[in-house]
Amino acid sequence: MLLVVGLVGLTGCVVGDNDSAGERTVPQSGPVILRDDFSDPETDWSVGTTPGTVGGYHQGRYRVRVTRNDEGVSHWVEIGSVVEAMRFEIDATQRTGSPRDEIGVICYAHVGANDDAGYQLSFSPDGWAQISRVLEGDSSVLEERTGEDAIRGREGMYRIRADCIGATRDEPAQLSLFVDGQLIAHAKDNLGYFPRFDGIGVTTWSEDGQTEAVYDNAVVRELR
Repeated sequence: MLLVVGLVGLTGCVVGDNDSAGERTVPQSGPVILRDDFSDPETDWSVGTTPGTVGGYHQGRYRVRVTRNDEGVSHWVEIGSVVEAMRFEIDATQRTGSPRDEIGVICYAHVGANDDAGYQLSFSPDGWAQISRVLEGDSSVLEERTGEDAIRGREGMYRIRADCIGATRDEPAQLSLFVDGQLIAHAKDNLGYFPRFDGIGVTTWSEDGQTEAVYDNAVVRELR
């Protein structure tokens, strides 16, 4: 079941300056604007098959399979609002594949268009994590980390949380990735491409082409 609560709309590799997460006041959690347990297959998440990938609703979850090595795919949904800051949480389980496979989430600034753009926050079960800016098909790494102990291996389910705070005239965008309640990576994007967000997504990448991941219990809150 998908619940969307309407809100009034709010008006190569470049590395960000990520020395401090505390320079900008982080908004507190606000109202829920989307909740989806994937029990209803008509809740408008993108579905489909490409050479090497398939994604769609399956037994009350959202399932992604990647059958080509070094292949990735993202699936998205509009949140029904345009917000300056949001918190996106979702359960993710890697059922098969390599510990070097990648799972994660996306905060979209332009969802569903040919110029999909936003921030991707992802990790691998071997302890790697990364935050990137995605723009016109290109990805620029803002922060990359390895050896994160909170990422405990591919057998369990992870609760992923992404806090995405859009850029303002005076402040860079701020992105934070949490896994099971622990902060894994934080980045700032000083170029300020994205002041607002209108969608969310999940992303899955396979090292060896034998990856299946399932996602469930998505919740999006506007941060205020």
